[in-house]
Amino acid sequence: MIGKMNNADTIVTGGIKPIIVVIFGACGDLTNRKLMPALYNLYLAGLLPENLAIGGLDNKNIGETAYKSALREGVDKYSRNGKTAKGKWSGFAQFLHYPKADFTAKATYSVLKKAVTAIEKDWNEPVQRIYYMAVPPRFIEPIARKIGDTRLADDKVLHRIDAKRQLKEVGLRLE
Repeated sequence: MIGKMNNADTIVTGGIKPIIVVIFGACGDLTNRKLMPALYNLYLAGLLPENLAIGGLDNKNIGETAYKSALREGVDKYSRNGKTAKGKWSGFAQFLHYPKADFTAKATYSVLKKAVTAIEKDWNEPVQRIYYMAVPPRFIEPIARKIGDTRLADDKVLHRIDAKRQLKEVGLRLE
């Protein structure tokens, strides 16, 4: 049932399809101030699935423990729910992963595809994939292309990127 707590302070959810979230620019300010507090709040509300993986990609040379600690500091500072409780944070943090990766390198996407495929196989059910680009605008198109090139997303992503770029070239902007 959504929103119930089990003995390990992990929010128990039900009826929500598995989700894999990949955050490009995972060590940046947007992730720290907005994205991670929002995901943590969704977790506390029981609005995230039991099968959840949140992978942060960035080129910062920090380990997963330091990454989770930095995220917790951000959540403590910016979450509308205030500071994290140890048990609840531990329940949420089990979903967080940080492999140092250069999101401009083609090899990163091959490794990412293998990881996503392994998770989907392990969960044995269809997975929703969310790619969040918390990066400067100049990286959005190359990241989207690499996601498409490695079949991590539907080809429609590439068509939308191309359409927006073409409209921008003639002076129109999509919001």
